[in-house]
Amino acid sequence: MAFLKAGRIGWLFWGLLMATLSCASGEITNFENIQIELEYRADRLDVRILLLDRNRKPLILSESILTPQIGVSVLSESEFTTNAKIYSVRRDALLFRADAQSQSDLDVRVIPDELRQAFENNGFPLSQRVIVSIQKQGSEWLIVDRENQRMGFVRREEDELNIYQGVESAEVYDGRIRDLHWATQGGTNARMLRGEIRHRQIREDPQRNTEIGSITLTIQTDKQGPFSDTLHGTRIYRNAP
Repeated sequence: MAFLKAGRIGWLFWGLLMATLSCASGEITNFENIQIELEYRADRLDVRILLLDRNRKPLILSESILTPQIGVSVLSESEFTTNAKIYSVRRDALLFRADAQSQSDLDVRVIPDELRQAFENNGFPLSQRVIVSIQKQGSEWLIVDRENQRMGFVRREEDELNIYQGVESAEVYDGRIRDLHWATQGGTNARMLRGEIRHRQIREDPQRNTEIGSITLTIQTDKQGPFSDTLHGTRIYRNAP
């Protein structure tokens, strides 16, 4: 019995040692992807970088009381290199028209089956990873298809819905994420990095006609990455021209 206990302790010690050495090596176990989120603030864009595994599941901080510092937070944020490219977005060519009865669904951020079918009939099939945001209640919406990397503006004009293509207009920022630091996702142990881009660093685009933009963020350490993610249809300016 004593031999069994000693053996278990030995294996536990060995596992702890290997975990420590893994972190000390400057690599984050299972780190193979990222997902970015952006939140518009009065003076800045708040950037959240969620660390993911190969299946796009978030990495979590270890809850073991024996290894409180073993987890992705062991690697200092100063060891990460970031680059963000932001593009303004312009509402461009009219793609097609649809029946205005879809408006009530769009106002609750839902794409009705009829509108989804209209997109498909006109050569723009939508994936299941679609986000609807309200630009102007009752009159304008933005549809972002994250899987197909497409944007479409829907506007109510003369009792019908006109769907316009959303296109990137100009590069308005190319630089790093500032004030990078470790954080947790609210209510979970999912680990992420947070930082910011100040509005004064984002250039004006005289050709834009929306407050919307796209951001592509790349992050790496000297041993892992680069990993990139793109977020379309996010607010980057205070208002539309």
